[in-house]
Amino acid sequence: MSKRKNLIVLLIVLIAMLAAYCGISAYSDYAAQKKEEREQEESEQNRIWITNFDEVKEISYDNGTAQLSFVKEDDEWKYKELTDFPLTQSYLTKIEDTVSHLEASRRLEGGDELKDYGLDEPQATVTVTDDAGNTVTLEIGDSVNSEYYLLVEGEDVPYTVASTLYSNIQYDLYDMIEMEEFPDLSEDNILAVEVSNETGSYVLEKREVETATAADATAADAAAEPDENQEETSEEETEAEPEYEWYLSQDGKRSKVENESMMDDLLDDLEDLAFEECENYKGSEEELKNAGLSKSETTFTVIYIDEDGEEAHFTVLIGEKKPSEEEGGDTKLYYARFDDSKAINLMKEDLVTSITGSGADDYLKSEETE
Repeated sequence: MSKRKNLIVLLIVLIAMLAAYCGISAYSDYAAQKKEEREQEESEQNRIWITNFDEVKEISYDNGTAQLSFVKEDDEWKYKELTDFPLTQSYLTKIEDTVSHLEASRRLEGGDELKDYGLDEPQATVTVTDDAGNTVTLEIGDSVNSEYYLLVEGEDVPYTVASTLYSNIQYDLYDMIEMEEFPDLSEDNILAVEVSNETGSYVLEKREVETATAADATAADAAAEPDENQEETSEEETEAEPEYEWYLSQDGKRSKVENESMMDDLLDDLEDLAFEECENYKGSEEELKNAGLSKSETTFTVIYIDEDGEEAHFTVLIGEKKPSEEEGGDTKLYYARFDDSKAINLMKEDLVTSITGSGADDYLKSEETE
């Protein structure tokens, strides 16, 4: 009995120790949580907020080279002077996110004069208006340790802020344009390419090659030598992928393309089609004429299968070569536009040359004769 009582006492002591440990552990966790909450609260109280807008409706900035104003309508940012300008939204949403709740790292009370911070003549300004009509103008001065001095217009005590705001406004209007894009093209979905240049017009067409399938061969063998033990070959296993060849059509005559490497280069370049930049999102007739894009003898049309499985096409007009800004220089860019758009874009010279720089005969020459 004595041993049994000792075991019971030990068990009671163990349970008490476990309970005490759990209590101490729980209290320790509780104390740590409370400490973290106090530190977060103190940290939040010590944060320096320059702006606190629920919803920004207008943003204007002057970055020293561009003075631009934007307005938000139906959750979409628009250039205030030309509301139909195709604006890439991400540029303005980044500025909006920054100026809605702009935090300073320091408030420089009792510091130097404003000119010592570059704030007597700010290098940039940002004006923000919220949905209630409240407006604040932020003046940005010199940089310091990857930050910038900033002053709220009407106040006399500057702040230091992260470089994010200054970086976000370093764009001209056309840096933020939403470029016109080409559809996804590949040899699989391109059906034909029509080219017009100074040598004339011609069409490159993809035509399916008629070949016997494995199923046809199996059926022929079975007809010649019947074999009762031969297993049926499923259509899924025997049907071959369709094969294609390219043909050139000109003046009612169709000929097979002999220069396959040249055709492959053309298809590769069509896959990489892109405008480098846009100089004018809506050119006038005079501006189109000056760029050689009002009417052009150099064009190309691509007929393809779109993502919905429907046949579609687009036509690109090629204009004049862009003059170099430096005397004797070469920009290697051509003016170009879609035939249903007045946007004056620029396209790389090598793409223009590859797609429109060849005559029909070049595709009909065998590679050996090059």
